[in-house]
Order: sequence, then C-alpha cells, then structure tokens
Amino acid sequence: MIEYLFLITALVVAGLTFGLVLWLTRKHHFAWGDKLVAILLACVFVIRFYSYSYEEGTVAFIIRLGGFSLGSGWAFFSGISIYLEIAGVLLFCCYPFFRSISSLKHLLKWIFTPAFLLYVICYHANVINNVTDIDLSSFHGWWVEIFFALEAGLYAFGLAEVWRENPQFSWPKKEVGPSLLLLLGIILAAMPDWALQYFFGYAQTIMRAENYSVVHRCFIYTSLLLPFGLYFVLRNRSEDVKRFVLIYYILGVAVQFSFYYDYTMFLFPYYYNQNYAIDPKTAFDRTEFLPLHACNLALYIIPLCLIFKLKKVYYWTYFIMVFGAFMAILMPDLSDTLNILDRDCVKFYCNHIAVVGVPLLGVALGLFPKPKMKDMFNSFIWFGLYFIVITLHNAYYGSNFLFTNSTFIAEKAGSWAESLFQGSWVTTWGGRTVTFHPAYQALFFLTYVALAFAMWYVYALGYLISERHYALYLKNKKVDQAAYAFASSLKGRRISEPMKPDSGVTLEIQHFSKRYEAKGPWAVSDANLVIHGGEIFGFLGPNGAGKSTTIKSIVGIQSLSEGQIVVCGYDIARQSVEAKNQIGYVPDHYALYEKLTGREYINYIADLYGVNQVDRDERMARYVALFNLKDAFDSQIKTYSHGMKQKITIIAALIHEPKIWILDEPLTGLDPDSIFQVKECMRLHAEKGNAVIFSSHLIDVVENLCTRIVVIKKGHMSRPYTMEEIHKQGSLEQFYMEKTDDLYLKEKEDEEKKLLGAKKS
Repeated sequence: MIEYLFLITALVVAGLTFGLVLWLTRKHHFAWGDKLVAILLACVFVIRFYSYSYEEGTVAFIIRLGGFSLGSGWAFFSGISIYLEIAGVLLFCCYPFFRSISSLKHLLKWIFTPAFLLYVICYHANVINNVTDIDLSSFHGWWVEIFFALEAGLYAFGLAEVWRENPQFSWPKKEVGPSLLLLLGIILAAMPDWALQYFFGYAQTIMRAENYSVVHRCFIYTSLLLPFGLYFVLRNRSEDVKRFVLIYYILGVAVQFSFYYDYTMFLFPYYYNQNYAIDPKTAFDRTEFLPLHACNLALYIIPLCLIFKLKKVYYWTYFIMVFGAFMAILMPDLSDTLNILDRDCVKFYCNHIAVVGVPLLGVALGLFPKPKMKDMFNSFIWFGLYFIVITLHNAYYGSNFLFTNSTFIAEKAGSWAESLFQGSWVTTWGGRTVTFHPAYQALFFLTYVALAFAMWYVYALGYLISERHYALYLKNKKVDQAAYAFASSLKGRRISEPMKPDSGVTLEIQHFSKRYEAKGPWAVSDANLVIHGGEIFGFLGPNGAGKSTTIKSIVGIQSLSEGQIVVCGYDIARQSVEAKNQIGYVPDHYALYEKLTGREYINYIADLYGVNQVDRDERMARYVALFNLKDAFDSQIKTYSHGMKQKITIIAALIHEPKIWILDEPLTGLDPDSIFQVKECMRLHAEKGNAVIFSSHLIDVVENLCTRIVVIKKGHMSRPYTMEEIHKQGSLEQFYMEKTDDLYLKEKEDEEKKLLGAKKS
C-alpha cells in the first residue's frame, strides 16, 4: 500500500502549493500559473502513461480472463474512475488555453471534481488495475507509483485552481444543456480502447470485413457522416470552440491508440532477443510496433498542427493521410471474425475515423485556409520522402508499413497486381538480404498520389456545397429575424396591411445604397426621394449611372445594401408580395414566353395578379386598341417585331392597374408611332392618380413628358427638380450638364474623404 504514501505526499504538497498561490494572489495575479500547471500535468501524464504498457495491466487481464483480485465491484468503479481521470486530465490540460469556453469550468467543477474523488477512493485498485506484471517494490514499480501520485497531485491542484477562480456554487441553467452535450463528446473522444469490452464483455455480433457486411458498412457510414455532423454543430461557434473540440477529439483518440505502447518501444525498437545468438531465423525486432503507418503517425502530427498552427504540415495530413485512412476503413486489415467490441477493432476504427474527419474539419471550419496548388505539391514532396524512407525500412527490417511489402493491396486489385508484386529485386544490405518490388512500389506511389489529387476536387465540391448551404442558412436566418422584427413593429396589425397606412400613392426612398460586392464600390449611394401619385417622374443620367440599379431595387429584383424603400405604404424588403402588387414594371431587357400568343401571355400575367375576367377583358381591349395590336394579338409572340413585343410587355405591366408604373429605358428601339403611343399611355395612367416613373438618357423626351426629374451619375442622385425650376435656369440639356459636373465633384470629394479617413486609421 506504499502507493497511498506517495499519493498522500503528493496531495499534501499540492495543498501547500495551493495555499501559497492563494497567499500570493492576494496581491498579484499570475495569469501564467494555470497554463504552467497544465503543461506540467501533461508532461507527468505522458511520462506515467508510457512507463508501462496496458498490455501488462489488469485491464487487459480482466478482458482476457474476467477476474480481478479485489472483486467485481472494485473492478467496475476502478474502470470508471480510470476512464474519467483520463478524460479530466485531458480537459484540464486544455482549459487554461480555452477560458472563453465557459462550459469547461462547469464540467471541471461539477463532473470531474467528483470523478477525481472517486479516483482517490479507488486509488489502490487503480494502480493494480493499470499495472500487474510490474513488481511495485522494484525501481520500475516505484517510478510508476511516484508518477501516479504526481499526476494525482497536479490534477488536484488544477481542480482547486478552477474552484478558486470560480467559487460560485451554481451552474447557469442556460449553460447546462451545451455543457452536457460537450460532456458527451468528451466522454466519447477520451474513451479507452478497452472500455467497451471491459464493461460489456464480448458482443454477439461478429465483425466481418469482407463483402462489406452490415457492421462494416456502419463504420464506413460513420466515417463519412461524423465530419458532417461535427461541421453543422460547430460552424456557428467561435474559433476557440472549434479549435478546442478538434484538439480534444484527436488527443483523446491519440491517447486511446497509445495504450498499447510503453517507453521501450520508442527507446529500443531495433534490438534482437537472446535467441539471435542461437538461431538467426528466430531473431526479431520491434519496429513493426512503431507508429509509422501513415494513419498512426497522423494521430501524433495532427494535434501538434492544431496546437501550434503548423499549416504546411497540416496540409500533408489533409492531402495524404485522409485518403489513406478512408481506404483503410474500406479495406480493414483485421481478422474477418474479430468481435466488434475487441480492443483492436475499437482502436482501429476510432483511429481511422478521426484521421478522416479532423483534417477536413480544420479547413471546413476555417481554422486553416483552403490549400492552394503549391500546398498540394509540397505535400506530395513530403509524402515522396516518407514513402522512400518507409520502403527502405520495410525492406531492411521486414516490416509492412503502408502495405508496400505485402500483397494485401495487390490481392484487392487483382491478379495483374499480384503478378506485378512478384517482380522483385533482391540484394544484400548491412549483412541482411533485402527485397524490393520496384515496379509495384512505383505504381503504388503514383496511384496513391493520383487518387489523393482526385480527392482534392471532391473536397472542393464538398466545401462549395457547404458554403452555399451556410450562406443560405445565414440568409434565411436574417430573413427570419427581419420578419420577427417587422411583425413586432406592426403592433398587432396583419402583415398584409401597409406599414404606413396613410401613405396613399407614393414611392419613398430613404437613404438607399446598393453595392454588389461586400467591399466593392457603391452602385448607388445614399439616395433619398419621394414620388407622389399623378406625377410622371424621370431618372436622367448616362449609361452606368445607377438608374437601372435603383429601379431594380424598387421593384424587388435586387436586395438593398442599406436604407429602405416603401411602395404605397408597403416595405419592399419586408412586405415584398404586397409591395409588388402595387407595381407594374417594364424592364430594359424583357423576356417573354414567345410560343404563347399575345392574348395567352396577358391572361397568364393577369392570373398571376388575380385580375378578374371582366376587368382583364376590358383592359386588354383598351390597350390592344391603343397600341394597334388587334390583328397580331392572337399570333405567337415569336412572330412580333421588337416594338410589338415592347407593347405586349407594357400591357402585361398595366393589366392589374398598378399604382406605381415603372419603365426602364422604355423607348429604346421604338419607331415614332410606338414612342407616341407609349408616351400617351404614360400620360393617361398618371391622370388617373397613379405614379409613372421612367429612366432615360434621352433629354428631349424627359423634358416634354416629366413633371419632375432627378439626375444620377455614378451612383449619386441629385435632389428632385420640377420642370418649372429647370426652365427658369435655361434648357434641360444645360441643366443636365451642370448637374452631372456637380455630381462628379461630389464623387471626388467623397473619394478624398475616404482616402483621408484611411490614412488616419
């Protein structure tokens, strides 16, 4: 029971140190203290962990023989406390670096502090459960016991620090759910490979890897679905949460994988046993136990990349090891009758599923930028060096890393690959006979690189889908938020009622701005305008001035970057259907269903707007007569001239008698008769109390037709002017030239202000 003496000593020292920290922090705050303790705990944990192999422990003994010297009760609670102690140590080692995640402190306080007390109660059983083939009275045994005690002392000190910094005896209700969800992930990630078999024994189901049995397919589906599930859970979280989850997940799997190892496998892998002197054929080395398989090596590389943000090395795992791990899941190198709860089975699939998912998630969640072509080629260069080293190692020591020294892959490819493998080159190297398979190994490398390259395009497609899905999610979320805010602003009124009930026939533009890229130039900047019923209002400006952009935003074709547009009391952004019912729109580039007749097309548009039969017949007859379309109205639209198609577009815009009629460059390409008819129609519609708005760069048409105008140039809109105001100053042409010059100067002033602001910032 000397282990208890070590434990008590360690806990006393931890308590005294904690008291010293309390005394020191009364006057000073040591922000680095917890991080130092976490690093020391991690070091002690690694040293203790690799001081013996779990193959030597009673954990393995119980699995094999089903017995424990202290009884089944102690065995059960000892297994739980060992499991939770590993999970808690990993969590505390991460905690000081992720303090922004409040759930971590709650889990350490309310879950892992009681778990540590259970660990202390079961301490003797835990030591026995971990090591059974080691003589605890030997130097090795004392070494293991000392580091068990040091680990417990540092862990106790760390938990006490968490309580000192967060002394409240409360767990906010809103954080309980997320914390428990995180706890579930922590428990699964830190699960030892022996846990399932330790607690549940052997399952009835047998894992048969050949022919893609149901159990095998479940593992394949998990490797594909788990990254997607984690992506959807984490994509809206902070960078700290994303990084913590991936680091903890891969660390937990790495610890699980490492249960098989002890320090001798790393310090003395290349030694021969005593039988070498008797019979060289029975000599063996332990290089096959080193984690040099690509997927095993990844478990030690990926955590370092995530912790230290090693981008270039990370891309090696991204391009090379993800593909290798997935192929391993498809073609597992396991016994076909291996029990699904067996340690080897659990370790194999947990390892490879993690190596498939974590590198992809690191890029998908934005922790690392998407790799470029040069990153891929750099990865292939590193893979080439790794492949050469592994090939030489396999040939010299007879190991089979990456399966380049056996027919395991060749058998899956077919007889031609097995024949290619038989082509070998045998030579002597360092007193050993070594065998290479140059043609097979060269083809293996090239095929691996080609398939990994092809997978890059699969990744790119997946990222494109996820980005578009996420953009749609954000857009829908924004729409839902806007709808909720708008419903609140209506104060009990229905959404079909005008936001401004007393607006009448008006179009209001308030501080409207539009740009097509997040940081691009403004197509329209801070436009303000009110147009009333009975007016014919003109937008005058050169090509590219922003006239069409303004009109398309008014009719709801384009979203607003800033500001508000209200049509007859309806907000175009939040009451789009109601607002569009008030609008008739003639675009500058129309698109008609040309296989329909003119009558069929107008009836179709009337159906969309819900116009009753009596009204549509009366209006069609009136407009057909006005535009002289009687003879062609029942012919297919594809037989119409440009002017006739324009007239059909105008009739379609007017069939529901809109209060706001908007035309974008309506007279372009029309003959004089058609221009007159369109102008006459605009006057008649305005005389009924409706507003007519049209854009043009034809100054004479605007001057003869409009009651008021604005001038637009490069997104800047002048204030509205009546024709009387303009004529007092001269002709519209002269006025237009002066205003475009003024707007040009305004644009230059705005640019200078932006440059000055950029320099100051």
